[in-house]
Amino acid sequence: LAITANNYEALSNYSKAIENNYKALAAYEEAGSEAGAAWAYNNMGVDYYWLNNYPKALENYNKALVLQRKLNDKNGIASALDNIASVYEDQGNLTKVNEYNLQAIKLFEDLNDEPALGRIYINRGNFLRLQKNFDSAIIFYKKAIRIAQKLDIKRTLAFGNGGIGSVYLLTAKNGYNEYIIPDSLKINKTALL
Repeated sequence: LAITANNYEALSNYSKAIENNYKALAAYEEAGSEAGAAWAYNNMGVDYYWLNNYPKALENYNKALVLQRKLNDKNGIASALDNIASVYEDQGNLTKVNEYNLQAIKLFEDLNDEPALGRIYINRGNFLRLQKNFDSAIIFYKKAIRIAQKLDIKRTLAFGNGGIGSVYLLTAKNGYNEYIIPDSLKINKTALL
């Protein structure tokens, strides 16, 4: 059921993914697997997020977070916090974005989970850019780029370069844009293939 749900997610059929995640959740609960239930709740949160049903996304992410904390699964906790921050960002609640994003960063740094850090540093850079804290945004984009280069994660590299390019566009420092933005688009196309 969980694999079926993931397949529907990959096809962007989120309603079918939710349906199968609910079935998987029931099976995990019947088996007494809190880790499985946390996984199912998190995936339903993702599906509801993509359907722009933010209240249901938050409900499911928070249920996952409660279980992850009970299990003391720091990676799961950090992922749930990051997902919750994404919902609040889409809703424009920047105070909550900041709160959840900083908690997630701390956990991922403690775990030294570099791929997750690359992704969350991009999120932090985006948040700081929205706050017009451009110098700090660039610091986080550069942290993400360093990780992406070290681990050869093209998508993170593209988003990091694109983030820096967008900061330079917003601050009218144009000399950099003609290199950064085309590079990030080229890298992103390769990453998506």
